[in-house]
Amino acid sequence: MAAPYREYSHKHYNVYRGFLEYALDCRLWGNNIFPGYLGGSFHTIVNFTAVDEELAHIPTGFVLFSINLHATQKWIINDKNTLTLSAGFPVFGYAVRPPYAMTSNLWEKYINEENYLKLISLGEVTSIHNYTAFFADIKYQYSISELVSIYSGFGVELLRINFYHTRIDAICRLNAGVAFTF
Repeated sequence: MAAPYREYSHKHYNVYRGFLEYALDCRLWGNNIFPGYLGGSFHTIVNFTAVDEELAHIPTGFVLFSINLHATQKWIINDKNTLTLSAGFPVFGYAVRPPYAMTSNLWEKYINEENYLKLISLGEVTSIHNYTAFFADIKYQYSISELVSIYSGFGVELLRINFYHTRIDAICRLNAGVAFTF
C-alpha cells in the first residue's frame, strides 16, 4: 500500500505590470446628456513575472502594442458630475514574448548577451488569431473647476495570447486620480 502524499509545493510569483492607453474617439450618437463616441485607441502592456525573490532580476512575460476599436458612452449628470463607460478590443498589434516564458529554469542557458539580444528580437504580429482581449472601464468624474477634476473608476481586462504558450489574464483594478483639462 502506498503512503499518502503529504507535501505541498507552491511557487511564489511576483508580477509587475504597466499599461498605457490613448484613445481618440469621435462623437457619433446621443444628445447633450448621453453622448456616444466611437474610434480607436493605442494600448501598450508591459508584463514581467519573476519566480521567487532570488530570480526577480530575470524577466519573463511579454511586451505588447495594439491598436484597438474603442467605444465610449457618457452620462453628463450635471455641470460637475460625469459617469463614463468605455470598452475596447484589439484589432492589430505586435507582441514580444519569449517561447520559454514562465519556465525560469531555462533562463540559465540564455543569460549571455548574445542570446539575450535574440530574445529581445522575438516578436510576432498579433490579431484575432493569436491575441484576443476585452478592456472595459467605468469612471466617475467630479469637476472642481474648469481645469481640474478628480475621478475614481473600475476597470476590467480579459486577455489571451496564443503564441508560444497560451497565456490567459483576468484583471480587475480600482483607480483614482486627478485630471487636468487644457
